[in-house]
Amino acid sequence: MLQFLFGTKDGPINPKDDWKLWLVVNPRTWLLPILISVMVVSLAIHVFVYSNPNYNPLRSGAVAENVVTSDDG
Repeated sequence: MLQFLFGTKDGPINPKDDWKLWLVVNPRTWLLPILISVMVVSLAIHVFVYSNPNYNPLRSGAVAENVVTSDDG
């Protein structure tokens, strides 16, 4: 069904025609929106991770500031 995209189990149908992708996807037009969308997704993931205490590595139980030491000499 999707052989025109993925080829067959033996490989692509015609790998010499891979350059034709750039006739459909113009990098001058689409490169910047793709990079911006990747940046937005990565920032959203980081905001989620650092705002959730279950996933935040800076607020885990092994943080050095939570360790209490005593100098009883």
